[in-house]
Amino acid sequence: MAQLQSTTVTGNIAVSENYLGSVIKTDTTTPTDFRLITGAAKTLVLDTVIYEDLQFPIASGKVPAANYPTWETFTPNTMGYAFSVDDYIDLQGGELPHCWKQGTNGDVHLHFTIKTAQTTGANRYAKFSVWVAYADSDEVWVEQSVMSAEKTIPTASGALTNFYLDIGDATLANYLIGGQIKMRVKRIAATGGTEYADDVYITQVGMHLQNDTMGSRSETTK
Repeated sequence: MAQLQSTTVTGNIAVSENYLGSVIKTDTTTPTDFRLITGAAKTLVLDTVIYEDLQFPIASGKVPAANYPTWETFTPNTMGYAFSVDDYIDLQGGELPHCWKQGTNGDVHLHFTIKTAQTTGANRYAKFSVWVAYADSDEVWVEQSVMSAEKTIPTASGALTNFYLDIGDATLANYLIGGQIKMRVKRIAATGGTEYADDVYITQVGMHLQNDTMGSRSETTK
């Protein structure tokens, strides 16, 4: 095993360079909290961005007057919305978080679960559309062109198999932290092959966002 290459100790903190990279230890004598003092209107900045979810819960969504999903048993002791083709739901709004790297795209995706086993002997397909609307403070809401994507459901997929589907990017090039996001999600007819015949449960729609700071430097500005 590779050995430590160098270690610098200041008080109770040791910073080591080893085969795993840099390690900060705050327990060289007595375990303590790690405190980072950046000064007024400063924060921790990441040169390499990380990703985090902005989630849009399905269960609290507003169902339409027609073409609405069915609220029914999901697992024995939980409930969920089951979507047939053409069913849709409008989701509660979300706010672009203060850690978000402003101007970068949001990767829209959803998680869905098939209701019954897929045992046809051939692949089946489920397709979805997502509409995204957004606005900064004191600006007019705009809506991006609808995004759609399809998922292959392999034969022999068991009942309640969970799937992930990337839908596409929401273009947020000119938007800022605190901006508002709204979504609608709809199951539409498959185009890549034979439709999965039963309902599917959409459990969550989300947006992967790039983060480059620990929060923002002030309450309303990055």
